[in-house]
Amino acid sequence: MATVTQPTKIGKDRWIQIPMTWKGYLALLKARGERPFPHYVFVDGRLTIVSPSQTHESYKKRLGWMIEEILLTLEIPFSPSGSTTLLKSIKPRTGIEPDECYYLTNIKRIRGKKDLVMGEDPPPDLAVELVISRPVKDALSAYQILGVKEVWVCAQSKLVILVLTKKGTYRSSKKSRLLPFLSAKELTPWVYRDDLNEMVARRNFRAWVADELLPRVSPERGTEA
Repeated sequence: MATVTQPTKIGKDRWIQIPMTWKGYLALLKARGERPFPHYVFVDGRLTIVSPSQTHESYKKRLGWMIEEILLTLEIPFSPSGSTTLLKSIKPRTGIEPDECYYLTNIKRIRGKKDLVMGEDPPPDLAVELVISRPVKDALSAYQILGVKEVWVCAQSKLVILVLTKKGTYRSSKKSRLLPFLSAKELTPWVYRDDLNEMVARRNFRAWVADELLPRVSPERGTEA
């Protein structure tokens, strides 16, 4: 009998890991249809099923608008792909739905596409993972297989920036490689600050981006000055 990891609950997040075939995974995706939940991570014959909590979704939305505020203010071209399902059917097979993901390059190649086929289409440059209760290992394995250049992991009240090395593994970095003017240390307090309502938080963050980040960037080149 297959061993099943028991559901874990921290806050209101729920997750479970079970053995799964690729065919079974695709069947679950089809059955779920256009519904946003649950989230699935498939890697190495194992499926993680996640039902995100309100806390998870709140931080996800916050980090999403923060990233987009930075990109818009600094006039960096991007294409948001949200939680689109990223599937790679060629071995090693994998599938994942990021909390948020963004293309900063190859934008023309994916523009107008209804579905992305990993292995044929380029992967997103940046993916975001909010980790409230579940282990993040399989998610990182999936991103590694797909070749996502950078993953921002929010866990334990801390933002960690992981960059893909030439060896195809992730390493922690103090600064973003995609946005080299930005550090994890200075962004973390904005993600986890709970003393302000969202309207005030967005207004203050927008001012911080304009006052602190914009002077670091050359408007002509879009790179660190």
